[in-house]
Amino acid sequence: MTNQNVLDALKVVTEALTAPVATTVQAEELTKHTVSEGEYFVMVEANHGWFSWGDVIKLTRKDGTESPAFTDAKGLMAYVHLPRLRRATPDEVAEAFPDTKAFADVKLIDGNLYEKVDEKAAIGDYICYDEIDRSYLTDGKLYEVIKFDCGDEVIVDDDGDNFDTYSARDFDVYKPVKNEAPPADDHFVEIDGLRYAKFEGELRVGDYITASYDFGDIALGKKYEVFGVDSDGDGYIHDDDGCTRFVDADRIQAIYRRALSEREKSFVKFGREVDEFKVGDIVQIIQEPTNGNGYNVVGSIHEIDSLGNRLPHLKKVTPRQIESNTYTEFNDIKLIAPVERLK
Repeated sequence: MTNQNVLDALKVVTEALTAPVATTVQAEELTKHTVSEGEYFVMVEANHGWFSWGDVIKLTRKDGTESPAFTDAKGLMAYVHLPRLRRATPDEVAEAFPDTKAFADVKLIDGNLYEKVDEKAAIGDYICYDEIDRSYLTDGKLYEVIKFDCGDEVIVDDDGDNFDTYSARDFDVYKPVKNEAPPADDHFVEIDGLRYAKFEGELRVGDYITASYDFGDIALGKKYEVFGVDSDGDGYIHDDDGCTRFVDADRIQAIYRRALSEREKSFVKFGREVDEFKVGDIVQIIQEPTNGNGYNVVGSIHEIDSLGNRLPHLKKVTPRQIESNTYTEFNDIKLIAPVERLK
């Protein structure tokens, strides 16, 4: 074999050894054993006109089959065969179901909660540098905006001097979390011990409705729970005989949706179950204690430093009796900042 032939052979072998190897990522095979209620999925095939390709839907009821019940962001419910789906990414869920978003980032400052926003700062807001190459500024520290100079925020640096941010604009802005006022009491009704608020908009599963007509086993003015919604916005209910009936959207007199209390909202907005506390959470005392040994500083804000017998223990709170049990009851406090958001 000539030298050229040897070189040609080596070239062929080298190319074969260095060629990229094609890999195939095996898509997850979804079955009734690998999915759970409350999880989100994306349609990868159309589903007989109910959901479309690319729709993000939530698994709302498992029934032991490979085609459980799903609901989209508008409340439309349908049964979908699991092989038609893939799991949704967090970004897809956040876009399709914006109500599931918790605060992207929150900070507790002097007992007040601040959230990161994509807005221009105002006096009294705070700014934070993720990374800053200045000896008198600290990465991740919050600095209050005290004034403006030619449109640029001015803060007080670690040396106590005023710092004009015109030369360091790569920061995040934090503003106070706004608490919306609840609707008037006449908007609420109580059903099975829970409060529901009168709602205007598209019908959802779990709402209660009243019909604008009296027809057979559907009584005028009576509230019926909606367990399904079709593509026309008609609500599926169980009538007074327990039979499945539907009420046309144009014959729905009123819609009532579950109304969370301020305390319940304090958990839900952070993705927590009500009364789900963790060590390191920041909480606020909202009422006089329900037990004789509870804390008595209503409105004060504290950190949970331990959980004993599932009751939270708070730092730096004055108990009614110095040597008494210092654990407080769940209903005496609300969550204002979960530990996960403060790291």
